[in-house]
Amino acid sequence: MATTIKKSKHYPQLHAVIFAKQNILPNGRSDFHSLAKAIELPILVLETTKKSKSAPIWSPNTNALTADEIFKIACPTGMKIPEAIRVAEIISATF
Repeated sequence: MATTIKKSKHYPQLHAVIFAKQNILPNGRSDFHSLAKAIELPILVLETTKKSKSAPIWSPNTNALTADEIFKIACPTGMKIPEAIRVAEIISATF
């Protein structure tokens, strides 16, 4: 995944990478630490629960305050989930 991200034509424009699910990588948190080191960008992982409508954030390579600031920038006003994640979920539900 690190190679795909770094070879993307959009890599120079990225400021952070946000994952909608913690279980997207086979070894969970340990894989996120390795990925963060490889891509040299902040990683945010949403830890959604069925009981909460908001998304707690976990980051392997940035402090909680910085992670929260990045997350707020990624969310449209009044929304609790970044727009890119909402769009990705809509697309994936279609296929």
